[in-house]
Amino acid sequence: AGSVTVQAQETQTFVWRGQTDAVKTLWWGADMHALHHAMSDNGIDGPTRAKVVAELKRRVAWGPERTNWGMPLSSATELVRFQLETQIQAERFLPGRGTCGAPTQIVAINNAGLRWIDRPFPDYLSIAGVDTLDS
Repeated sequence: AGSVTVQAQETQTFVWRGQTDAVKTLWWGADMHALHHAMSDNGIDGPTRAKVVAELKRRVAWGPERTNWGMPLSSATELVRFQLETQIQAERFLPGRGTCGAPTQIVAINNAGLRWIDRPFPDYLSIAGVDTLDS
């Protein structure tokens, strides 16, 4: 919608807008939403569910717990592209029409500011109120 939000974050993180089911399942080692509901449907109380989820993440997640946050930007970009493609390809094989796909864009935001990894869509320029990226 062209809106920009500010997020304060004390630790490294990914900010993802859009469909994330396949990426989260890969990232955490399971579909945590489905796991939570399955435990709830089988009478497992909230605190026990939270402990099971935390234990599962500790044992199988390759996400934040095992990510090299000191990786070069080029490697981080490759990781994000892999995650994007994972989600897009997973959606291809689901019943119904996929809800995500190309074109995609990656932007890196850190203490140095914003850096477009991919050239922004032309519509971004009008949303940002500039004629070119150099403005």
